[in-house]
Amino acid sequence: ESKLSRVFVSPDDGKVYYFGNYGKEAGGVRWSDTIQLDQAKKATREWLKEQIFKIADLTKGGGIRVDQAYITFRDYIRANWYGHLSDEAFEEIYPAAEDFWANIVPELKAKYPNIILLGEGYGGDVYESQGKPVLEYGFDYYYEKQFERFLAAQNVDALKVLLQIISSTGETQYIKFVENHDIYSRIMTRLPEAAAKAAA
Repeated sequence: ESKLSRVFVSPDDGKVYYFGNYGKEAGGVRWSDTIQLDQAKKATREWLKEQIFKIADLTKGGGIRVDQAYITFRDYIRANWYGHLSDEAFEEIYPAAEDFWANIVPELKAKYPNIILLGEGYGGDVYESQGKPVLEYGFDYYYEKQFERFLAAQNVDALKVLLQIISSTGETQYIKFVENHDIYSRIMTRLPEAAAKAAA
């Protein structure tokens, strides 16, 4: 990676910021068009809170979708970025009592009781590793990709298992999709005619 790839110029004030990592999801995939903010730092969490409330104010408490929500969770940050630290050392820099989403969701709901919070997840176990934590934090819905992946692969068995898992949890807060802005081709162009009609 070039040094230039680790420089960000703020469009607001022209200040130059240097950053250490791109955004990264489980499995090590890095997104070179994103910056990984260090949420273990209190100043970062305070800045993010300001931005989220600005969005909530702009939408008059309508709703917020958090892209790849799970990678901003405290446990994920601990495992993905601070695995070299002991639990005690991590607790010192990012106390559990200051868990970002555990604190901000109630504050958002207090100011905007009808706000809809949609948390996205794209991989791993559909319920335990991503969906369950999203909902436990107080998000209203979990937006998951596994359904689209299995549908595009025409993996009927996996689709059945997925739907059984969701059904067995009793959760009704899972949003599934067959196409979205991250997918460059329409689902009907990726399936045989009969399957495409069923997907439509």
